Amino acid sequence: MKRNFTLCALQATPRLGRAARLAGLTLATFLCVFSAHALPGDYDLSYSADGKTTVLMGTVNAGDFSPPSTTASVLTADQKLVVAGKCRQPSSVGFCLSRFNSDGSQDATFGVAFGPNLVNINLSSVTGIAIDPRDQALVVAGECVPTGAVNRTFCVARFTQNGAFDVSYNGATTFAFAHVKVGRVRVASDGKIRVGAGCPRGPAAGNMDMCILALTASLTPDTAFTGSASHYVLIPQIGSERAEFVADLEYLADGRVFYVGPCKNKPSATVYSYGCYGSVNPDGTHAAGRAAFFVTDYDDYPTQVLRGNDGTLLIAGYNKNSANFYDDRPIFARLIYNPLGTSSFDSTFNPAGAQPGRLFGDVVGQQFHLGALGFALSADQEIYTTVVSHGSGDAAGPFVKRVTVRHSDGTTRATWGGTTNALYDSAYENILIDDAGRVLLSGRSSYVDSSGTIYIGRLQNLASAGGACTIDVDGDGKVSATTDGVLLARAMLGLKGTALTQNATGAGATRTDPDAIRAFLVNRCKMALN
Repeated sequence: MKRNFTLCALQATPRLGRAARLAGLTLATFLCVFSAHALPGDYDLSYSADGKTTVLMGTVNAGDFSPPSTTASVLTADQKLVVAGKCRQPSSVGFCLSRFNSDGSQDATFGVAFGPNLVNINLSSVTGIAIDPRDQALVVAGECVPTGAVNRTFCVARFTQNGAFDVSYNGATTFAFAHVKVGRVRVASDGKIRVGAGCPRGPAAGNMDMCILALTASLTPDTAFTGSASHYVLIPQIGSERAEFVADLEYLADGRVFYVGPCKNKPSATVYSYGCYGSVNPDGTHAAGRAAFFVTDYDDYPTQVLRGNDGTLLIAGYNKNSANFYDDRPIFARLIYNPLGTSSFDSTFNPAGAQPGRLFGDVVGQQFHLGALGFALSADQEIYTTVVSHGSGDAAGPFVKRVTVRHSDGTTRATWGGTTNALYDSAYENILIDDAGRVLLSGRSSYVDSSGTIYIGRLQNLASAGGACTIDVDGDGKVSATTDGVLLARAMLGLKGTALTQNATGAGATRTDPDAIRAFLVNRCKMALN
């Protein structure tokens, strides 16, 4: 917190009474003005008085929170934060959700989100939460072990906008598929659900390969997408390597689903794990634009993909820097993706580096705690990272919690919370940026105790980081019926490519690419486009 003080000013006061004059009082008083200005990265004191709040998920949901699970979070259209975790009841372990108002208070109108028919799900971990753009319903994904089973499987549940378990949409679904690993979840404009995952290739397969769980809006298998009675699409191997799983996916403006995740067993002397990416067409067939990549010369594990307002894709994750699997570092790659052929890395990102378009950060501790690493991309293309690092072992301290920020070219922001690596008193695994540019953090308070407390924090930031919608669609600094109005009408009619933008962008427009305009309307304006 930066505090600015002004000098005390001498100000005349009304005439004092005779008694006061006789007492020798002067005819002036000193008035001192104090003001406090928060720096970007400081806790936002307008949020729950000190920028922080907590919730014991088990108390909210009439059960005991199960601490080994990670959490997931999402921002609603009205800028409320929803945090999803796993809670235990006497006969079940299932999803539980809590919602917070924009002032940091817990939303009392949000229902008890623990479905009565989750009895046999036995949820082991929450992996993602997404919002259905049609009705603002909440879709949560994770891994579970059904009663009597040994191996993990998919589990997906749907809740209404106000947190009630939605039994009208098949409520919750599990799939009998052994040994799966589940990633993040996305919901399309028509309500269809896609979940990144790892699936065994054949019943005798010893390793998982990339796959995408495909469900209709009713949580039934999307057979039109999978091309069979199956509930998933298996990703063909990229070259001769064996892929591990789809860690994250993202809907592109043209309706394709982009995926990314770690791959293994590349025939190289030094690179053992690296990244694989590609996309699936709307009809479930595989696009030609598929490839493997690496950022460092050792083990890379991509965990997230974030779509920028310019249509580029930021892939982020971490690297194991040495043979002893310690000295972790964050990794980044900004991709100009071509679904029809060869893609390229954006040379404006880390332009002076040995590999323009790709970047690895500094070692910030011997190890990142598993699950305690999250990324967010602001409207001005800055990269926000929340991370917890610790010593050489899962329970080895000290636990160091920090948030770092990089400019759009990959350089580190010089001032953030007073330092380049702002340290915080709570561990946060989820990071989001609201429409005002403020940073919303959430996660478990500790990784070694079993308190079950979820910590939430909000940080001050520059307004330019916000993703507020504007009807200046082409970004030329003014609103015009012949440009912005035409673009809006064409986009809502489902036009794409040059049919969307032809003769409809103004002089000096900063958004002229059709895909970038559709991405802006979907991401920033929450429009459900065909």
